[in-house]
Parts: sequence; C-alpha cells; structure tokens
Amino acid sequence: MDALSDVFAAVRLSGGVFLDAEFTAPWCVESQVGPEEFPQGEMPAHLIAYHYVVAGRMFVQVGDTAVEVAAGEIVMLPRNDGHLLAREVGLSRSAFAERFSALLGTPPMHYLANWRLQLAALRLRDSPAATAQIAFDVGYDSEAAFCRAFKRAFGVTPAAWRRQADRVAMV
Repeated sequence: MDALSDVFAAVRLSGGVFLDAEFTAPWCVESQVGPEEFPQGEMPAHLIAYHYVVAGRMFVQVGDTAVEVAAGEIVMLPRNDGHLLAREVGLSRSAFAERFSALLGTPPMHYLANWRLQLAALRLRDSPAATAQIAFDVGYDSEAAFCRAFKRAFGVTPAAWRRQADRVAMV
C-alpha cells in the first residue's frame, strides 16, 4: 500500500460535521473548517476536511494546485488547508496529470484504481458486506469488472482474499 492508505488504515474517525450544498454555474467558494462549525466553538485537535461529489464535477484548489473531482469521488484535506471549490479552474487535464505523475510517480487514473482496490481489500477484510456492494461502494459499476481488477492487482479473487483474511484473523 502507499503512505496515504497506511494512514487511513490506522485512522478511526470519531465525529463529523456535514454540510449539504447545491451549486449552479458559475460558482466558486472559499472553504476551510473553522471553530464556528462546532457546537462549543472549539476546533478538535485533529481534523480532516473532505468533499464528496454526489453529481457533476468540480475543481478543488489548494495553493497553486488544482484537482478535478467527479461524481462519486472524494477529496480529502488532512490538514484542513484553506481551499477553493469551483466549477472551472485554469488548469488543463494534461497539466494536472503531468503534475500529479511528477509528485506521486504514477498517473492519476492508476493511482485512483489502486486506491479503490486497497479500500476494497480493507472492506473485504473488515466487513461482512457482499462483494457486489463493496465493488459499488469503491466505484465499480459491475461486480465482474471489480473481480477482474481485484484479481489482477492481488493475484486472488475477492472471495479468496476474504477467506485468507479470515484465516489470519483466527490465528
């Protein structure tokens, strides 16, 4: 797993603040979770801000770096950095892909596919949810496509992975 996956495997969330919003074009919002979001007005010691896109797409910009986020995707800001949410930003997909690859050493789509499979592996280990539900939850439209991708990445089917994880847990 990559470093981010290792961090999330160890994180246990204890609460949350949820805001629901709908936007129509053109729009741009500056965002950062602040003390006013909490009942006692006190920020927690550790806070991970995130945005989940239900429909459409948006750009999230932190400093000079912008990332496109589409429906079904999440962008996480583990340090609660101030950021802009916008419908459009002055960064092409190819420029984004180039920056992403330079920073992480892998193209964005490969990173995302691997990230989804790592999440699925954790869910298979820790949850009794059906394979089809896990596949859907991590972004696959078909259980068959998920099973093929999982086997290609891990060398075993999701069911075999789950059985192996169960055996390790029993020891």
